[in-house]
Amino acid sequence: MRIYYWVLLLSLSLLGAVLYGQESDGDRLARACHQRASAYYNTPNPTDETDSLALLFYRRALKYSRLSPATAALVFDCHEKIGIYGQTFDNQQEALLNYRRAIAICRQYKLSDSLLFIPYLYTGSVHFYQQSYDSTTYYFEQAENLFQRYRRLPEAQRLFNSLGVLYHETGNYRQSINYFQKALQLMLAKPKTDSAALYSYKSNIATALRNLNQYDSAATIYKSLLPITQNRNKLYTNLGIVYLSKHQPAEALRYLLKVETDSTNAIIVRNALAETYLQQLRYTSAETSLNQSLQVVSRYGNQSKKNSHVGLTYKLLGDIARQQNQIWRALNYYQQSIIQLDLDFASTDVYRNPQNYAQGFSSYLLFESLVAKAECWRSLHRKRPNNQHRQAAISTYLSAFRLADYIEKSFDNEEARLFTVQKAYPVYKQVVAFLIQTYEETGDATYLNEAFCWSEKSKAAVLAIGLKENAAKSISGIPDSLLSRERNLHLSLSRLMMKVENAVDDAETETLTGQLRDTELELSRLTDKLHDYPAYYRLKFSFDSVNVAHLQRNVLGKQTALLSYFWADTTLFGFVLTAKQLRYFRVSQRSSLNQALGGLLTQLKTVSPGRAFGGHIYAESLYNKLVLPAEPYLTTVKSLIIIPHDELTLLPFETLHDHSRAYLLERFDVTYQYAASFLQSRLQSPPNLDQMLSVAPFDKPTNSGEFAPLTASRQEISSLGGEKLTSRFATKANFLRMAADYPVIHLATHAVADNVNPLRSFIAFYPTSYASNRLHAHEINYGTLPNTELVFLSACETASGKLVRGEGVMSLSRAFSLAGCPNLVTSLWKAEDNATAYISSRFYRHLRQGMPFSRALQAAKLDLLRDRQQVQFHSPQYWSHLIYIGTPARTSASWAVWLLLTLGGLGAGGWFWRYRRNKQKRLPAGNA
Repeated sequence: MRIYYWVLLLSLSLLGAVLYGQESDGDRLARACHQRASAYYNTPNPTDETDSLALLFYRRALKYSRLSPATAALVFDCHEKIGIYGQTFDNQQEALLNYRRAIAICRQYKLSDSLLFIPYLYTGSVHFYQQSYDSTTYYFEQAENLFQRYRRLPEAQRLFNSLGVLYHETGNYRQSINYFQKALQLMLAKPKTDSAALYSYKSNIATALRNLNQYDSAATIYKSLLPITQNRNKLYTNLGIVYLSKHQPAEALRYLLKVETDSTNAIIVRNALAETYLQQLRYTSAETSLNQSLQVVSRYGNQSKKNSHVGLTYKLLGDIARQQNQIWRALNYYQQSIIQLDLDFASTDVYRNPQNYAQGFSSYLLFESLVAKAECWRSLHRKRPNNQHRQAAISTYLSAFRLADYIEKSFDNEEARLFTVQKAYPVYKQVVAFLIQTYEETGDATYLNEAFCWSEKSKAAVLAIGLKENAAKSISGIPDSLLSRERNLHLSLSRLMMKVENAVDDAETETLTGQLRDTELELSRLTDKLHDYPAYYRLKFSFDSVNVAHLQRNVLGKQTALLSYFWADTTLFGFVLTAKQLRYFRVSQRSSLNQALGGLLTQLKTVSPGRAFGGHIYAESLYNKLVLPAEPYLTTVKSLIIIPHDELTLLPFETLHDHSRAYLLERFDVTYQYAASFLQSRLQSPPNLDQMLSVAPFDKPTNSGEFAPLTASRQEISSLGGEKLTSRFATKANFLRMAADYPVIHLATHAVADNVNPLRSFIAFYPTSYASNRLHAHEINYGTLPNTELVFLSACETASGKLVRGEGVMSLSRAFSLAGCPNLVTSLWKAEDNATAYISSRFYRHLRQGMPFSRALQAAKLDLLRDRQQVQFHSPQYWSHLIYIGTPARTSASWAVWLLLTLGGLGAGGWFWRYRRNKQKRLPAGNA
């Protein structure tokens, strides 16, 4: 056979020699070589020999052809195939060069752009191999765009599998599953199932599930694949890693010891075995296994090329050294791990860390190595406190947080960002406690300042990123067509979610689920396109920080203080920030505080007409823990900005009281915020209450029995100005069409909070149909309310939802904040609609008198408490459910100027008399 190939090659060479110099004959010879090359390329069972011959004839075809419109397609194909063989033989640069030439020829000679699919796909694969993230994304996106136009392209499933791997390697596991499932769907639609592809796609889905901590689901898929493959090594390895993640080292070891190692999997298996031995505290066995990993790399690997598996090896060696209290040795191992995991970092100096990140493919592992290194510095500082160790720890933590910030901003959906928050949140707790400890040791206020800033940076980070993205969209020149498409895709997601819920059989469910996945992928593609706008990209990825001096200078006045809380495991830190100072206090015994919180919330959410409020003991206990330590700094304060944390986000602080049972409401107007980074320096502009939109869909009984009528809602909006939508006119479609034009919106309706899947929480409108009367949280996105300054959510549980540690409550009010509305009045639980109607009407009355939002809500609640005709609603269950989230009232210079101008016509004695009277009442002085 070999003789036949060489005789054929010699014959063609002689033919080329005879015909050389004649253009048409040269082209004919090129076509002959191309045909022969194609025959070898398409051999059913290719060998190294047939591959070599195919490559040889493709190169000869290029040599004999002269590029022209007549030969462009042939030359294009030659470059494409030579590129593929370049990848096959691990000559990545040759592959890249030929793919680029193929792309250039296709464009120059205007060949069908469907031909570009393979070069785009394979060029992206080369860049992925070279760990060039931006270029990988660009070429895969180009290929995906072609797929949207030409649905029958070859190797389309390979594209979606590659995209799945790309998202998986960058930590977006949920999105990777969508792409893997799309690849699987395309493969199963073919007449003949490729068992190798089936194995690959399902295995990838299982690995993504494993990384999402869904270990049982992952193990089920891995085990189901065992009967369909002869090469079980990878499955055994993955099953071992699953049980390792479940902290079942004996079971993990059972699978890992079945693996037959070779040069391709040895380091992965050795690392997994080492982790298993570590869980069993078998340090010598673990270290031996890791040293064998490094020997494999030195024997088979390219030591000049960085390797994430080697990064894990050094990370584990560091863990062993740290557990054996060999801190300096651990530091050096962690430094080697960081070098392997960061493409642009090479310093072996343990005092140095990466500063700028261009996303690599092992980001979470890099984060973990940085944190482990910081913990080493903390250990050294505990043993022998000195400033060098302290600063090294802080610097390393800061590097880790910068990386976490970059990872969060790189993802295109909230769920993936929340996954990162869950990884970073425990580290924030460690850092804040460490900085406060350092402040106590040194007395240096810089450390207290940093503790406050990092505690705030850790809160509602995902919401902050979303708001920043939305702000960047408005000033980055992004076309309205893209933004409109984004909003429409969110609406489509909502419709499909509703259809899936009401599907009648498995076939319909499967079809709708596929459509839902395709819509999510299209939304992801659209989000990626926004990165083509440099101003948007730059604004999105700029690093944010909290500036204490800015808050003191531009947000707080003499009569305003900020109370912020932060849980660090069992210790609660309370920060008190005023215009002149930052102080803190600590509260221990988390269990007792949570017990009091649970008792109070139970009483507040229980409405029992005729029964006295039973929560005073809890309210006083919480006051003593949360407010009393701050009292020395609140003597001149009338306004509080409260930033709660974790469970405290569910607490209406206005209900807390001292032993005299004077509610906090009677002393302070209260503004809530998600984090200090959300506080704005701008003044509240007086709202135009004659231009507002009020909605009351259930003011009368409806044909749908799903929601009860809210008969008081018509009275609630009757005195309001502007446009009113009631009954059958209060539809979701009408609201979405009109909402963007109004600065103030009042929604007197029902709402449902979904504590399992927050995206399915919704506000109810008039039920024209089951699917069209629900406004889901994910539909209230950027552009929904571009001109709205205030939304009053007079609906049940709009501030309630799933509590995510470190991020806060995933509520409907949060969705309105994400849409860009800076001020919200929202509800913590189901309330009595007559009391709510009373408070809302008084709230708007006080706004018309010139009060800021927080003070108007305080005054409205006090009106209810003073009104003897409303005595049945004086218990806090009826008024404390409504809270204000937004821009704080300014009580410093600007409000003082307004007061002086307003009172300028009064005599000095009259002004002084009014001041004294208001001070004695301990109540707000109206619009001061």
